[in-house]
Amino acid sequence: MEYKLNDFIEDGELENYKVLKKIKGDLKNPKGEEITEEYPMFIYKKTLRGYNPDTNGGTITGQMCGKILKIYPLKHGDYVYIEDIKYKVSEILPRIRADFKEFTLEKTDE
Repeated sequence: MEYKLNDFIEDGELENYKVLKKIKGDLKNPKGEEITEEYPMFIYKKTLRGYNPDTNGGTITGQMCGKILKIYPLKHGDYVYIEDIKYKVSEILPRIRADFKEFTLEKTDE
């Protein structure tokens, strides 16, 4: 690998965060399943505030970015808890020449 996660972060910046994975139902288990796991991630603020226009005149949403090693199965639509606030993984950017992938989190009320 050309780029390693340790090149971008210092010792002690990698923390374990709780991840909630929702698995859709099938014939054997029609209700689906929720799995909670913990993964080491590096999370930082992308922007302090982003303004998204909607029919109510605009809302303020918090966005965060992060890096995680490719061996951890974080996927689009998973939920990450940061200080008891629920964020949804809205975008994943795999890096070809690196041992990590980058992702974007958006605050959610679901």
